[in-house]
Amino acid sequence: MSYQVIARKYRPQRFSDVVGQDHVSQTLANAISTDRIAHAYLFCGPRGTGKTTLARIFAKCLNCTDGPKVDFPDDDPKAQLSRIMDKCNQILRFIREKDVERGAYFSEPVDPVALGIPTYHQVISEPMDLRTLHRKMEAGEVTSPEEFGRLARLVFENAMTFNVDPTHSVHQAARNLLILFNQKYRDVERLLTTDPLTSQLRLVVRLRRLQPLVTLLPPLRTEIQSCSRQQLLVTIPQKRTSSSHFAVV
Repeated sequence: MSYQVIARKYRPQRFSDVVGQDHVSQTLANAISTDRIAHAYLFCGPRGTGKTTLARIFAKCLNCTDGPKVDFPDDDPKAQLSRIMDKCNQILRFIREKDVERGAYFSEPVDPVALGIPTYHQVISEPMDLRTLHRKMEAGEVTSPEEFGRLARLVFENAMTFNVDPTHSVHQAARNLLILFNQKYRDVERLLTTDPLTSQLRLVVRLRRLQPLVTLLPPLRTEIQSCSRQQLLVTIPQKRTSSSHFAVV
């Protein structure tokens, strides 16, 4: 990553790095150490007092590997993935709100009987809607941002597949929301591309995406499967992106 905003470059990464908020840092650290974590925390105060910084550190302590714990490794990929999944949840809430504004076509599962479309399940093999996706996210059934992106796009792709007429209101709503989703989801894709810690965690998924390339180029099969992540990035160049921003937990 060629550039990183100052707020991310110099932001404290653990409680011991925070200056001027010792009483807050110690209170949160004690809650973690004694395993007396409340169900919710509200950080309030004027701008620049450390609300976002303390919230981010606290979230990292809660989501780190073998956590919650105050001391965690700086390169913990589990905490990084948790923050990216939080970003996915924010995108889903935004898309659900836009769907309601535009007719709520995708807010609940399709009922072929009520809608008079008995051939729906013959055309659509994997039905999906925003409410079902939200339930899966809340239940922890969606464990990667790639799977979230696939299911979210599936909602709108199913609608356009069944309603093939581009002038149909459902087709137009699905197309517009899909465009909007792809715009929002680019932030997640930038995190996956530019963050080396998260990229290591998602390497297996990336290799699965490369399967068509491995199939088309048999001589490279052994090299791709055996090379390290750094070698893989050299073999298959990726577009450089601008700095990414994590969502506040």
